[in-house]
Amino acid sequence: MDCFNTIIQQANTKEISLFLDYDGTLAPIVSNPEAAYMSDEVRAVLQEVAVLFKTSVVSGRARGIKVSNFVKVKEINCAGSHGLDIKLASTTESASTKDHDSYQPAKEHLSMINKVYSTLLLATGDINGASVEHNMYCVSLHYRNVAKEVKSLSIYYDFF
Repeated sequence: MDCFNTIIQQANTKEISLFLDYDGTLAPIVSNPEAAYMSDEVRAVLQEVAVLFKTSVVSGRARGIKVSNFVKVKEINCAGSHGLDIKLASTTESASTKDHDSYQPAKEHLSMINKVYSTLLLATGDINGASVEHNMYCVSLHYRNVAKEVKSLSIYYDFF
């Protein structure tokens, strides 16, 4: 924070936007992704920052189900599914329902995404510690809990 004033002076005529990742930045990396909660202290700082800068949280997680519910700061933009599900910040409930405030370019590919999810569930079912997360417009394969003896998951699949 020592250089914060210098940054502000250099950006005097520019608009600053801040993009933050959820897992590992706003919330700690944990073995169970469902238990990755942002602390109240971080949430308070995020609210303060959102007053100063256009602030966005970007995550691989599903935006509506997880990112928005975990962050709980209505003054920020939320992007889930690695940017494939974006909802702009709103200050009123009626503004948050406007179609032009959201962007889901992969919506037309949901059936394919569902097939990928089902395929990965079947393919990883025998790998202890692996889990698959459906994030609406993308799928995440979590392997941080897989035994270190498993050098590569790709040896299990023809399609990797």
